[in-house]
Amino acid sequence: MNEHRLLSAGVQAWKVNVLDSSNDNFAFCSTLAIYIHNKSTNQLERILSKHDRIITGFAFAKHNANFAVSCGSDLKAYLWSVNTGSLIETLTLRSKPEQVECDPESPSATLVIAPGNVVNWNYKTNTAERIQSVSTSHTRI
Repeated sequence: MNEHRLLSAGVQAWKVNVLDSSNDNFAFCSTLAIYIHNKSTNQLERILSKHDRIITGFAFAKHNANFAVSCGSDLKAYLWSVNTGSLIETLTLRSKPEQVECDPESPSATLVIAPGNVVNWNYKTNTAERIQSVSTSHTRI
């Protein structure tokens, strides 16, 4: 197991969905940037930056380790090339995304959007579909 040191000034303490790893890399997000490190060399390989408000989620694509998806309070979701650091695709949302997870078998990502919506984004065709709406009200017992 390799130990990695993170700068406390560069790690978000208020968002839990801003860390992920793939077979070759691990990543963490500061407020506005994504830091991708190589696991075997412990070296910083890329800094991805496009969001202009707080990054709220990050995930490596499970079907292709060259892709990663980020989302943020700027109402954007981005598809990145991990190898080149380039932005491949953008999805504009109506509400703030709170979390993202990539499908293990297809080029899509599921985003949890406030307040209580779940959206599936096929980033190959750049189409999004709301797949569930959950009630955000709570009943007290």
